[in-house]
Amino acid sequence: MCLTKKFMFYDLSIHLIAIGFIGVTIASYLPMMLAPILGKPIAVNRFYKIPLMLIIMSLLTRTVGMAYVSYFDSDEFTLLHALTSMSGFLILLAMVIFTALLYKSIKSNK
Repeated sequence: MCLTKKFMFYDLSIHLIAIGFIGVTIASYLPMMLAPILGKPIAVNRFYKIPLMLIIMSLLTRTVGMAYVSYFDSDEFTLLHALTSMSGFLILLAMVIFTALLYKSIKSNK
């Protein structure tokens, strides 16, 4: 296994642990944990699932990109670069949507 493939699997494992486990845990449980800390109720609605779906889709695109390059043993990194870049934008979009939903739910309960 060449050094580039080892790095790709290392990169993928770090992203799956850091973003997959920690990010999904924070996005799932922060609204419930924030209510007692602030002393205010947080209105959780069905739109809180959107950031979770975006996080999972971003990890899936990163995994598909890494698997494509390692399975086909290609030296062309354009697809990998496009998928991993899209993965980053999806994570950023999930963070922005989650923050906006959280801010809106806190502000509406004042």
